[in-house]
This record gives sequence, C-alpha cells and structure tokens, in this order.
Amino acid sequence: MFLFNRFLHSIIRFVLVSVMTIAMVLGWSAIAHSQLPSLPTAASNDPHKPPSGVTRLGMYEIASVYSPLDRNLLFEIVSPTVFNRSQPPDGSLPVEVRAEEITQRLMRALDRTNKAKQTPLVSIAILNQDLILQLSDDQTTRPLRLVTVTEPDADYHGKTLEVLAQEWQKILQAEVERINRLFSHKVLWQRIGQALQISISLVLGSVVLWLLRRTLIRKQTALQVRHQEQKAAVKQGVVKRAEAETSTTIHTIETSEKKTDADMIAHQRSQFLEMIQRQFSLKRQLGIYSLLTWLLFWTFILMWYIGIVVIMYRVPYLMRWLKDALARPLALLIIWFFISLVIRIGKTLIDRLTDVWTTHSSLPLSETQRIALRAVTVSGALKGLITFVFYYLGYLEVSKRI
Repeated sequence: MFLFNRFLHSIIRFVLVSVMTIAMVLGWSAIAHSQLPSLPTAASNDPHKPPSGVTRLGMYEIASVYSPLDRNLLFEIVSPTVFNRSQPPDGSLPVEVRAEEITQRLMRALDRTNKAKQTPLVSIAILNQDLILQLSDDQTTRPLRLVTVTEPDADYHGKTLEVLAQEWQKILQAEVERINRLFSHKVLWQRIGQALQISISLVLGSVVLWLLRRTLIRKQTALQVRHQEQKAAVKQGVVKRAEAETSTTIHTIETSEKKTDADMIAHQRSQFLEMIQRQFSLKRQLGIYSLLTWLLFWTFILMWYIGIVVIMYRVPYLMRWLKDALARPLALLIIWFFISLVIRIGKTLIDRLTDVWTTHSSLPLSETQRIALRAVTVSGALKGLITFVFYYLGYLEVSKRI
C-alpha cells in the first residue's frame, strides 16, 4: 500500500508539473500579447522619459509598427519628441499613441482582408493635404485609412514623402497578400490539419514517456526499499559493534582457540565496510534511475514546448503569440532547467565525497562507524543548503524577468 501511494503521488506530481509548464508557455504568451497595445505612457513612471518601445533621438522619437498577424516588424514611425508626457504640447501626438492607432487600424485591415472575396489593395491618397495609405476592399465602399506619412517620418528615413509612401505601400500590400493567402480556406484547413497531427503526436509521445517513467519509478522504488534496509543495517552495526567488544573480552578469557581481539575487529570492520559499499552502490543506482527520470521529464517538457511553438507557427490565428512564446517562457524554462541540473550535480558530488570520507581504509572501526552515521546527517544538510541557495538564486533571476 505504501509503494502504491508513493507511485500514485509521483504520477500526480508529474502530471501537475507538466500541465503547469504547458500553461506557463501559453499563459505568458497571452499575457504578453494583452499588454502589447499598451505601449503608451504607463510603461514608464517618469513622464520625462520615453516609455518602453520608444527610442528618443534628439528632437525625434521612434516607435515600431508590427504585423497584426505575427508581430514581425513592418516599419518605423517618427514623431516630434514629447519631453513631458503628463503635459504634452497642444496638437502633438506621442509616437506610442500614434503607433497604437496604426496597430488598431491594421487589426481592422486584417479583419477586412479575411472577409474580402478579392485581395484588398493598399493605395496612396491625399487627405487634408496629408499623404496617407489606405486599404480598399470589395466589401465596403469607404477605404480604411492605415497610416499618415509625415515630414518627421521622411526626415528620419532620409527620403521624400512620396518615396517613403511608396515603400510603405509595398510593405503593407505584401502583408495584405500574405494574410489573404494564409486565411484562404485551402491553406487554413491544411495548416489546421497539420496542427492536429502534431497534437496527436504529442499525446502519443507523452503516453510513451509516461510508460517509461512509470517503469523507472517502479525500479527506483524497489531500490529505495533496499537502500533503506541497508541504512538500517549500518545503524545496527554500531550497536552490534559495542556488543561484539563485550563478547570479545568474554570469549578471549574462556578460550584461547578463538581469534584475537585484533582479528575479530578486523573481520567486523571488513564486514562493516562491505555493508557501506553495498549501500553506496545502491545509492549510485538510485542516482542513475533518478537521472533517467529527470531526463524523461525534460524530454516531455521540450517536446511539448517545441510542439506548441510549431503549432503556433502553422496556425494563422495563433501566429501573433509566437514571439511571446519564444521569449519569456523559453527564458524561464532555461533557468528552471539549469538550476535543477546544477542541484543534481551538487548532490552527486556530495554523495561522492561522502563515499570517500566514509570508506577511508586507514581509520579504525569505531571511527568508521561514527563517520558513517555523521555523514548521513552532514550530506543531508549540505543537499538541503545547495537546494535552497540555487532555488533562491533562480527566484531572483525569474523576478528580474517578470
């Protein structure tokens, strides 16, 4: 019953950690995307400094405009610098607000492109003496204004308004055609089918890994029972040694044919060291099974992470979260992996040092027995210490990235 409960606890922990990791990959992506439009001033507490995503270059501030489909960079827009965002000059529009407005218009353009029967066209027009780029489709009679090309834009890029407008027109037209192609019924269903195949492969791979892990846990549990029995035998060796010393004195007086004290102590010491060697041999086997279980766990995590990223790359509806899934969740997984790896290496080194310390051949039996008992306490404390230290360092690193 104990072994069954232990096995059940391990399986539940494995499933929970796996689900939490997958949720982290998707959750961080969703959170990051929900914060994407918030380029504005809330990103910086100091109104005299540009917010996140804005670069100040003298009298100009630059922000990037990204694809509404997968957040690839399209072009950079420029506005006059706003030195105090709590009191912007009349008629001035901070560049992050302008970028937000363009982003929202591009999102509307994506929706129009999906509904249009023919590929919409991006054209250059003049509105209130300003050069603009607009989207025309076969579903609406009024074009959608996308971007206004301004003098600061042309000055920053070192081109005339007409030339810059033509470049941005080509970029946006290529983006519209890409959206129209990816959302066509043929391509869309083909990619959704590929995503389903990947999902099925992930589930089947997870079942195989789970079966392998269950087999390893069974063997590890059996070894753990033997290891506990060996530990109990080592502790009993100290008591038997004291009894043996008393009986040795009695036997020496009663008969001269029995072994001398030195011979009996040497024999007991040999048996005790052999018992310790068996204990460390079991511990090394446990370490190997534990390592294999750990590798299976990270194979599972890596498999699902790569699978999710590939699915997001293939399905147009999920492309906008792809870069977020490749950024923060990946960094957190790397930190988690290396911390657990360092802790495992540290614990292995402690076991090796304990083995050398305990089985020193030049020490007397009584000292060897005392060291064997002391080593268990010391190694346990050291393992707890390095676990705490590295988890704390990992927590500090994660806190910087959140």
